Amino acid sequence: MNKISRLLFNIFLIFSSLLWAGLTNPPNESNLTYIHVLFEWEEESNAIGYELQISGSEDFNNPSVNTIITDLFYIEKENINWESNYYWRVRANAGEWMGPHEFSTGETSVTFQNDDKPIEILEYNPALALDGITIYGSYHKNYSAAIDMNGNEVWNSGGVTTHVFFGVDANNNFLGGQYNSQYPNSLIGCEFSINNDITWSEPINEGIQNGEKFTQHEIIKLPNGNYMGFVPVIEEHPIPTYTNYLDKRDTPFLWEGYDEEGEEADCFDYMSDDYKWKGEKIVEWDNDGQIVWEWNAFEFY
Repeated sequence: MNKISRLLFNIFLIFSSLLWAGLTNPPNESNLTYIHVLFEWEEESNAIGYELQISGSEDFNNPSVNTIITDLFYIEKENINWESNYYWRVRANAGEWMGPHEFSTGETSVTFQNDDKPIEILEYNPALALDGITIYGSYHKNYSAAIDMNGNEVWNSGGVTTHVFFGVDANNNFLGGQYNSQYPNSLIGCEFSINNDITWSEPINEGIQNGEKFTQHEIIKLPNGNYMGFVPVIEEHPIPTYTNYLDKRDTPFLWEGYDEEGEEADCFDYMSDDYKWKGEKIVEWDNDGQIVWEWNAFEFY
C-alpha cells in the first residue's frame, strides 16, 4: 500500500468511526434481557431536535417507532417484543443518519424455564395499586424477573441458574445471590446491573466451599459503600432438655435422635452428645471483598 492509499484508508477509518460513534445505547449487536429499552446517542452541534426510528428490518420501510425528540435519550416501552431483532438510527435536524445499530431480545422466563403455570394477574385495581414494576427472585431454578402492572414480563436475569434478586441499592443496581455451578448449594452474594453484569461479589469462603448456603434472603449496601449480609455458621452444641422431656412431647416434630415412632434412635444420645446447630453471622464486606466487621450469634446465645 503506497502513502496516498494508506492516507485515504486512514481517512476512511476515521470517517467511519465518527459516523458510528454517535449511537451509544443499546450497544451494537447486543442481546437484551428486557423490553423496556433505553436508547441513547451523542449530541450533535447546533441540533434542535433528533429523529429516532426503530424497525424490525434494516431498510426501515415500516418503522415501529418514528418520533422527534429534543433530548439525547428515549425509553421505548410499547413496541419491543421478546425473541426479536431490531435496528435503530438517529439523525439531527433531518440530516445524515447515525447508524443503524442492531440489537436482539432474549427469551422470557416462561420460555427458558418451560413454565406451565406462568404468573397471571387475576385482579388489578388502579385506584389502590401503585404504578410501577414488580421485581422478584425465584429460588426455583435460581433466576429473577420483573413484571408490569398487567403481569407482562419486561426484564429477566437471562436464564435459569443466574441470579436471585433480593433488593436494590441507592443507585438502582440489583442485590442478590449469584448461582455458581461449582457450589450448587450456594448463592454467592452479589451486586449486578440490569444487563446482568456482576459489579461486586462476595468472596468464596470455607462455608460455601463445604456446601453451605449463603445469605438467608438478604444483602444490603451500606451508605459507606460496603455490603452486609448473613453467612451461615454450623457449630456443635448440647440440646436443651429436661427430665420428663419425652412425656411432654405433644407435637409430631422429631429430633434426629428419634425414629418415626418417637423412640430413641442410636444416632446420638440427646442427653449428653452435642448436636450440629445452624446459626447466622452478620458480615460486612468492603468493595474488595474483605471482611471489616462481623457478629456471630453463637458468641452471644
